[in-house]
Amino acid sequence: MRTDKKYYKVVFIILILILQICSIVALLVDFDGNQANIFFQKTKNYLADYINVAKYSAENNPYFSTINGNGEHAYLPFTYVLFYLLSKLSDYVNLDAFTAGYSTLSLAEINLLFTLLTLIFFIVLKRVYQENNLIDDVLILMLFGSGIYIFSYERGNIVFLSVICLTVYLNYYDSKNEMKKQIAFVALAVAAAIKGFPALFGVLLIYEKRWKDAIYLILYGIIISMLPFVFLENGFSNIPQWLQNLEMNNLSYKYANFPRFGYLAFLSIFSEKYNNCIEILDMILKIITVISCLMMAVTSNKQEVKWKKFLGLILILIMFPVNSAIYCGLYLFPVILLFFKEQVYKKYDVIYMFLFVICLNPFQIVIKNVNLTWYLVNISAMIMFGMILIENIQLYKAKICGTNNQIN
Repeated sequence: MRTDKKYYKVVFIILILILQICSIVALLVDFDGNQANIFFQKTKNYLADYINVAKYSAENNPYFSTINGNGEHAYLPFTYVLFYLLSKLSDYVNLDAFTAGYSTLSLAEINLLFTLLTLIFFIVLKRVYQENNLIDDVLILMLFGSGIYIFSYERGNIVFLSVICLTVYLNYYDSKNEMKKQIAFVALAVAAAIKGFPALFGVLLIYEKRWKDAIYLILYGIIISMLPFVFLENGFSNIPQWLQNLEMNNLSYKYANFPRFGYLAFLSIFSEKYNNCIEILDMILKIITVISCLMMAVTSNKQEVKWKKFLGLILILIMFPVNSAIYCGLYLFPVILLFFKEQVYKKYDVIYMFLFVICLNPFQIVIKNVNLTWYLVNISAMIMFGMILIENIQLYKAKICGTNNQIN
């Protein structure tokens, strides 16, 4: 297959466009049919990730709230302070979450907010891509017609802000402009204060032995993650309860059956039927996952192709957490664009292109009430993880051998 840049773009756009057309036609034919599975529970739980968090935050005491169980109150305080302010646009204190959230004013505000976040995300991705041809604009737009984006918008999850901030960091963390670089560090601190795991990308500074910058990043992270406790009822006394809630969150979602990344997406199918052996299998797969992720984090230091280095770390971010819903696939968007920005491709890089298509596929394939699309998205991410890890290990071994030869 040809490996020139424009050819990859055209093939990618055509494939995604075909899948999007099929998805739209299927929805028009039967809006309540299989294609409606692109929305969580076919929109029966519309915008719940926003509405519930707004409810938890409304009385400024989220960690001790028992609404939906303590395990649902596991964010760092930055998110709850933000949603405390947003909750003032409806009567979340006196009304139940969905009555308040589905008021006309609230629905208008939520959709305007996520439309704005989408626009900002588009602009930030444009800054990453830095290509100005029509075909390049169309390529970016294809991302916003993906199953991952549509699912994420329907959830109303704050992951949008985290992804925007991580994208800013990836674009400017190595800038020669000191102001842009500091903004990048603050952006990563915000991304981590929202979703935690983006903090992993601080390792890029360690790879480059930028110790002073790493200290700045750590300070920003501590301030933005911990200081918001001051603005909540009980202040820093919330920390033990937050840690307890976090543990409960991991336990409650461990075998929950919902569209997500990681091996637990598959174990959840068999958790009830094979309850006796599922814990043993979980332990084995968890050990494999931890070891693989540690190897990826270490060996990514030797990866010289930027999009592959970023992809390896992002795959840790979306494959490792227990509660990594499909909306975490948004973290892949800047890497996909960096892939198409590449000037030279290896022959097997075409595999990545097809795996990206599978990840972004909006067309729902449902067989016997099982939505295969979300499992295929997960499998494609796993295959990419394996491909990157194998290449990283080979590079790591080659560089060690090369160093030894020089020493000898």
